Amino acid sequence: MGALWMTLKKNEQGLSDVWAISKAKWEVGNTFWLFVMFLLVPLNWALESRKWQMLVSRIAPIRYGEAVKSTLTGLMTGLTMPAQVGEIVGRVGSLPIAGRSRTVGAAFVSGGIQFYAAVFAGIGAFFYASPKLQLSSVVNGLLFTLLAVIVILGVVFFVFRKKLATVKPGTGWRERIRSSVEVISIYRDTELLAAFGVGMIRYVTYTAQFVAALLFFEFPLSPLYMTACAALVLLVKTLLPALNLLGDLGVRGITAVFIFEKFGIQADLAVAVTLLVWATNILLPSLVGLIWLWVGSDRRKHVD
Repeated sequence: MGALWMTLKKNEQGLSDVWAISKAKWEVGNTFWLFVMFLLVPLNWALESRKWQMLVSRIAPIRYGEAVKSTLTGLMTGLTMPAQVGEIVGRVGSLPIAGRSRTVGAAFVSGGIQFYAAVFAGIGAFFYASPKLQLSSVVNGLLFTLLAVIVILGVVFFVFRKKLATVKPGTGWRERIRSSVEVISIYRDTELLAAFGVGMIRYVTYTAQFVAALLFFEFPLSPLYMTACAALVLLVKTLLPALNLLGDLGVRGITAVFIFEKFGIQADLAVAVTLLVWATNILLPSLVGLIWLWVGSDRRKHVD
């Protein structure tokens, strides 16, 4: 967040400019796209919950409502704990099943699916928008190599995942890590592809939210460039781990400023879009997760 604020100051702007431009767009009455954004929020997390249910049910059957609660609880805990650790702890800890340690592996699979959805879409966006980004040939080459390596490693891991089940058991924390990673070997190809399909639909939904935010702020871009820029922001956010979801906001904002600057768009407008997407799709569902967690703990106290 501090880096994001410094980026605004570098452009001789501040949060007051972000607020002013957001207020101006609201007063214009361009609220249809806000309605679209809010409408897609429950769909986005419903799809994520469905994917989570599909993956966990291979270990222990859970109801869809339990998957929704687990997903939103993980989102909330991810606001405070490092990287993706908080999200995994929240998801796994809220599941009403025995042997939760194995579901850590399912959480890694779920995250990996969304990771590769962002990577595949981001590769297409990178090739489409790279002339506008005006990156050096060296940077372009490094990015292409990095993305190629990531894709190759993903394919190799998918093809040879069954070998994980034959790894010799260890002891202590090594065994816990091995058993979590080994979980991917229990999924059939069709199950992983089905979960990936849900993950891609969720990615499209999230991208549509981003584009709706761009339309709300009346970005002077074609629909294709809007989609490509949104995919690039999500790609960088996926590749660069953040300390927590607040740090994730900073990564999104700085990336958006850099990308949209190449299209002649001011930093305050790019930050305004980032804040809107983050608040509607991350912060609000996290608050729902917090309420859910609080209600659940309160019920347990009464039972005790």
